[in-house]
Amino acid sequence: MPKFSTIARGVAGWLGAIAIGLAAPSAIAQEESGGLSELTDFTYWVNLCQLQFEARDYANAKASCEQAIVLLQETANRRTGPDPVASASLWAKHASILLALKSYPEAVASTQQVFAFEPQHSEALAYQCEAYAALDATEAALDACNLALDVDRNWGTVAPVRVWYRRGEILSQLGQNELALATYDRALGLEPNAAQILLSRCTSLVILGESEAAIVTCASALNGNDRLGAIEPADAYFQLGLARANLGHNIEAIAAFEKVFELQPDNGKARQQQGMALQQLNRNREALVAYQQAATLLPKSSLVQLQICTVFNQLGEYEMALAACQQSLQGDGDWGGAGLVAVWNQQTRALVGQGKFDEALGANERARGLTPNHPAVWSNQAAILWRLNRHEEAIAAANTAIGLDDSYIPAWFNRGVILQSQGNYAEALATYNQANGRAPDNAEVLANRSASLWHLNNFQGALDSAKQAIALDPSSSLAWYNQALAYLGLADYASARLAFEQVLALNPNHPDALAGYGIVLARLGQTEAAIVNLERALQLDPEQAIAQTTLARLATADTETQ
Repeated sequence: MPKFSTIARGVAGWLGAIAIGLAAPSAIAQEESGGLSELTDFTYWVNLCQLQFEARDYANAKASCEQAIVLLQETANRRTGPDPVASASLWAKHASILLALKSYPEAVASTQQVFAFEPQHSEALAYQCEAYAALDATEAALDACNLALDVDRNWGTVAPVRVWYRRGEILSQLGQNELALATYDRALGLEPNAAQILLSRCTSLVILGESEAAIVTCASALNGNDRLGAIEPADAYFQLGLARANLGHNIEAIAAFEKVFELQPDNGKARQQQGMALQQLNRNREALVAYQQAATLLPKSSLVQLQICTVFNQLGEYEMALAACQQSLQGDGDWGGAGLVAVWNQQTRALVGQGKFDEALGANERARGLTPNHPAVWSNQAAILWRLNRHEEAIAAANTAIGLDDSYIPAWFNRGVILQSQGNYAEALATYNQANGRAPDNAEVLANRSASLWHLNNFQGALDSAKQAIALDPSSSLAWYNQALAYLGLADYASARLAFEQVLALNPNHPDALAGYGIVLARLGQTEAAIVNLERALQLDPEQAIAQTTLARLATADTETQ
């Protein structure tokens, strides 16, 4: 076929940098009769190009379109010039085929050929927008989309709704989510049930914190049509889960993430989000399992390892927490909004839990170097220095934290603990009162406040404060223990007994509670039971002074009776 090869060479020269490489005629061409006459039939090649494009035979569609382009040029050379309308349309079709083949630079070049014949051609501008977007040239893509919508003419086979949608996607990529949302709404005005647009709108709503609207939009996306392209339902369920979690609807969020796993079992981000929802529900063991599954799927994620470290700290498993924090430091370096300082904070907590106070001080110094004006690091510094018996420095650190943010309750709490440990109960009480005034629903503050009141012999006040703590946190063994001590100070032994029993139900190996329980039982005349509990207290803590003294008194009383 010498004529065919000559045409191929002519096209390559005319299109410059675009490599053509015409394919052999398709099966449709081969079935036609009439020999090679169809090779010079412009209409034949245009129609063949369209049929092949519709059949998604893009490589052959490209070759057929390019054959038509050559014939159109030859016709133009025999006349006064090319047909602008036919040329623009054909080059636009060529651009759409190149987009389908993901040949994005070549697609841009083809759109430029369209503009040579018709500068304001919305279809070509739409293709240019999509090609630039695929090349991450977002500003150029946005300009092309805007111009396509502005001139609003010659759309060809492209619907304007698709350009509105693409414009929204570009704006979202640029972080302009409010503008993206408005753009999606324009697109939905043209195609109200387009699942793809609804899903993108839902995503922008989640980012903007408009969670209730996001839930409605994501549900609509799951029920929408796919005329602009099918969506992955897992993506809609993921955004639905995020929206529910943002509203604090964590049980519903977990259910949405479960739907994601049914469709995409290897979705590590969904596992991670499920862990966060479980953690919010204080279901820490389940959260840990979810995070560990996420870590398997996202092995380089620093954030997932930080979350594992945090949960281990909450569970009191400090060695495992420390290992996870160290692994977090070796990951991809993306800690989300938490930042690197969160790793050092959690590592500090793990080291304190292990009693490695000097190392904890070093870790906290790393955190303080990153955020020198953050009250948390100064509050942590105070707690560590107190553990190292550097009380004056500890108080100064707590005061610094309070000076930076007097609403930061942990700093007030730590200051109270330090003062209380020094026997300065009046000032400790004043500190707890300051904390309580700022956070009246903090059970830990109220429980410690009860202890200061007890040391000041204000047993009724101690009882009231302990009761408030218990009402806020019935699982607080400290609050129950302080309530028992208050009842003991008020000589209400029956009530003290019940409170000590509650402490021991929560923590059977609490030596101080066993000693107090032994005293109460002795006061109630149950000497044998008292001795059992006092001896148990000494088994757990041989230095438990109250148990030693009470046992000695009981032994003396027994000798005198004999």
